[in-house]
Amino acid sequence: MSLFSLNTIYDEAGHFLNSLMIDLQQSEVDLKHWDIDHLCYRVETQAQYFEAQNLFKEMGQLLIESPVNGRMISTYKLHKPIRHSGRTIDIIELPAPKAGKITITGFEHIEVVVDETLTSLSEKYYRIPQDKGGLRKDFNAELELIFSSGALKFHYQSLESVVRIEKNQKISNFLNETQILNQLQEYHPLLAGTFPLDLNVEKSDLDILCDCRDLSTFCKEIEKLYSNHPNFNIQKTNVRGETAAVINWTWQDLPIEVFAQSTQSCRQWGFKHFQIEDRILKLAGFDGFQSIQKLRNLGLKTEPAFWVYLTNNKQIDFASNEIEKFDFVDMETVFQELYEASFLSENEILSKYKNIFINT
Repeated sequence: MSLFSLNTIYDEAGHFLNSLMIDLQQSEVDLKHWDIDHLCYRVETQAQYFEAQNLFKEMGQLLIESPVNGRMISTYKLHKPIRHSGRTIDIIELPAPKAGKITITGFEHIEVVVDETLTSLSEKYYRIPQDKGGLRKDFNAELELIFSSGALKFHYQSLESVVRIEKNQKISNFLNETQILNQLQEYHPLLAGTFPLDLNVEKSDLDILCDCRDLSTFCKEIEKLYSNHPNFNIQKTNVRGETAAVINWTWQDLPIEVFAQSTQSCRQWGFKHFQIEDRILKLAGFDGFQSIQKLRNLGLKTEPAFWVYLTNNKQIDFASNEIEKFDFVDMETVFQELYEASFLSENEILSKYKNIFINT
């Protein structure tokens, strides 16, 4: 007899989330405006892994199955998202059992995308049992808080954006061959921009944001590592009253841009813009993604494309030259609005842009 069914899995998710939310409330853990990025479903045996795969294939689209730490992990995007605590959860992570580790079949943890440093969150919740092993990860580090009902993991990037990076062979090759995230680990590098959104166009660069107190030393380190690559260039600039370094080069036809300033990487405007854009894509669905992609292909940069979609979507005629009028959008207004929107809860986003998300 099957352990899984379409009729019970949503109920099981609801029961798990109810119990975990009670634990969070009792421990005074505040999820603020943050999204619940995904749910993790564990299984005890390899046979159950295959059985669960068949279930989740009926419930959603397989985004990727890949080996991680000696076992396979499948990631699914649900056709019918789970709604809980004012949040939409549309991703399920299904790891195969790890040899030698005892697991219990069922939902095990949630992962939440944050805009605070994991170190500060660890210090804030020091009374709660923690697993800090994930802090050592080069890409999308994580902090785990452990409760009786399950676990909560904090990280900076959504699982779907991580999958987009993993499936982009050129980006994966660059990260694996250069080990740049490990090289820059002390500067807390974060990936942002269009590649993790899958909205890159020709000549899009890979954006890496860093937190740096000594720009001169930082630039010398980058120069030592990458100045032998084509189009290497270092510029110092002023961004919102703060000195920043912008370093560019080309790696095997892939343009790279490293941005560094003293602001924490997860609080920089570029990363806050990336996070809200990722959240908008989640709420907008495939039709919304296609609309924003068309705006990008028509020549709009990323932030203006999202702004036009959010504020003018119902009036855009993609077949005409109407898009030309958006070239005169005040960029500071665009940047400010997206930055402020990044601090909104999901319900607040749906309300603010109800002309777009009226059926969500």
